[in-house]
Amino acid sequence: MLKVLFADDHLKQQLSDSYIRGRIKEVYPHLNEHKVKELMSKHREYLAVMPRALAALKDDGYEVICADSYQEAMTLAASTTVDIAIVDMGWFLDKDLPPNERDSAGWHICDAIRKADTTAMRKSTPRIVYSNRFADIPLMGHQAAANGILPVFKNESEASYLSLKASVKFISTYLTNPSPAEILAHNEAARLQRQLDNLVTQPLEQERKWANATLTCVCASVALILAGVAAAYYGHVTVGTVSASSSIITAVVSSIFYSQLRRQKGDLKEIRKELQKEFEQVRKWINEAESRVS
Repeated sequence: MLKVLFADDHLKQQLSDSYIRGRIKEVYPHLNEHKVKELMSKHREYLAVMPRALAALKDDGYEVICADSYQEAMTLAASTTVDIAIVDMGWFLDKDLPPNERDSAGWHICDAIRKADTTAMRKSTPRIVYSNRFADIPLMGHQAAANGILPVFKNESEASYLSLKASVKFISTYLTNPSPAEILAHNEAARLQRQLDNLVTQPLEQERKWANATLTCVCASVALILAGVAAAYYGHVTVGTVSASSSIITAVVSSIFYSQLRRQKGDLKEIRKELQKEFEQVRKWINEAESRVS
């Protein structure tokens, strides 16, 4: 499940008209009453549509972390790892922000996310700036794109939050679909793992078989020698015969195990060559990938 940060002051609920009016007058102290009422109506519409936008994202299966104040958004940006971030540009309803900073507070939140990614040395978090001001300041959308931020127009309509939902879906599809290079790397890693397993497993299996054979031969040799000693004791065979038989048994067993030891040394040399070959191939892939990146 992908994690989405949704930072927007319109996620606040149950705000009184007097509160909204107060925040508008702080930013636009010389605005006439008619314009104040227009802005109040707009903010009310945004406050009404935000729960639907939030529900649409959750319905798509995202884990949504909400921040309805600038300070909370900055704290989450610095301390929480998310897959996608949606950031409102203007924070006009946040009374804790100085009035002259509210119209561009979203830039600071986006920058805090970028800095957190850089500090943690992780991939950049895809950021969406969600604002109604793109209609009034068209160049702002270009500025967002130039900084690696996707601009999405915000208004009170259903089309607006569905566009936001579609943008998040597009980014999440891009994030979850592996690239051809990642597929190749995964397949080659699996192949290398199988090769290493075979190189290690086969000699171990041979070693186990010869360990059992060694124990059997040693036990048989000891039994034969003891039998010869017993026979010599009771006069059935001479001591010289027992000694010669023991020497023959020892020589045969030693010869067999010496030849097997030479074979095992040869196998180990082959394993070393194969491992060297595989690691050289991996080093070549890494060098090729680095040259493509640079």
